[in-house]
Amino acid sequence: MGNYETPLELDTGMIAKPRGGLFIVANALDITMLRGSAQAEGFGDAAFVPLAANVDLPANVVRAARVLVLEVDPASPESLRRIAKLRSEREDLPII
Repeated sequence: MGNYETPLELDTGMIAKPRGGLFIVANALDITMLRGSAQAEGFGDAAFVPLAANVDLPANVVRAARVLVLEVDPASPESLRRIAKLRSEREDLPII
């Protein structure tokens, strides 16, 4: 067994709060709904990035991300190319 270092911290309410580097990229409506939800507190200091699924990710997001939650539209070739481009630029980046 190896050492387990959790990337999450639990507060008194037992909500997992991720440390910096979590980016959530989705369309503007979904980002607005997510920010207003009761679950938003659980995202800690995550950066919410309102962006259409067919638009390239900003370079600063690609560089800074430690974990990326990314909206994908399987019907959009641009959306699928965005993932392929991201994988070639940041093979180490966990994408959800």
